[in-house]
Amino acid sequence: MSAKLRARKMPGVSVDLTPNPYPNMTVVWNPLGIGEPPVAGNGFRDYYPGGAYVDAYGNNYYNTTGTYAWHVTTRLYQAFPSEPFMFPEWGLTLDDPGYVKSFASFVRSHRRVRFASFYNGSPGSVYDLRRKPKSLSAYRRYIVPLSR
Repeated sequence: MSAKLRARKMPGVSVDLTPNPYPNMTVVWNPLGIGEPPVAGNGFRDYYPGGAYVDAYGNNYYNTTGTYAWHVTTRLYQAFPSEPFMFPEWGLTLDDPGYVKSFASFVRSHRRVRFASFYNGSPGSVYDLRRKPKSLSAYRRYIVPLSR
C-alpha cells in the first residue's frame, strides 16, 4: 500500500492491513465540503485519493448555528456522480426541526445517498436529541421512515 500511495505523491502507511474486501467493509472518504482554511489547494478535490481506494464518499453535516449550507453538500455530492454518497455523521446542537426536515429532504431527493448516521452524543450533551423536543419529533416524522 505504501508504494501505491507514494506513487500518488501521498505519505505511506506504517502497517498494511489484511484485505477485507467488499461487501464486508466499505471505505468511506469523508472530506470537508469546503477547505478549512478556504485557500487554494485546500479543497476536497485536492485530496481525492481516487475511486480505486474508496468505495463511497460523504460529508459530516452539523447544524450548530441555525443556518444550512446545502449548496456546499450539493457541490460535494455532484463532484463524483458515479460513487455512493454517505453522511458518516450528522446532528445538531440547536432545537431546529426545520434542519431535520431539510436533511430528510436532501436524502430523499439525492438517490445516491446510501447511509446517514445521526450523532446523538452522550446523554445530556449539547448533541443529545432528547434535549430538543421539536427536533426529536421531526426526527421521528421525517428521518425514521427513511430507514424502512
